[in-house]
Amino acid sequence: MAYGTLIGGAVNAAVKVSPAWVLACGQAAPIVSSGVFLSPIPTVQNIMREKTVGSLPLLPYSSMCVNAFMWMTYGM
Repeated sequence: MAYGTLIGGAVNAAVKVSPAWVLACGQAAPIVSSGVFLSPIPTVQNIMREKTVGSLPLLPYSSMCVNAFMWMTYGM
C-alpha cells in the first residue's frame, strides 16, 4: 500500500510523534483534568455561602453530583 492511500474514507498516513511530545502530554493530562474537575469549586462555595442557588441552572450541578456518585459506585 502506498503512503497516504485512502482506506474507508480516511487517509492512512503514518504520523511520527516524538517521545518528548508524548511525555509532555502524559505529564500535562493529570494537571489539566484536575483543573477541569476543580473548576466548579468557586460556584459551590458561593452556593454554600449564600445558602441559595439563585438563578443558577440546575442541570450542570445535578449532573456533577450524579457523575460523582456513578464514579464512586464504579470504584467500589
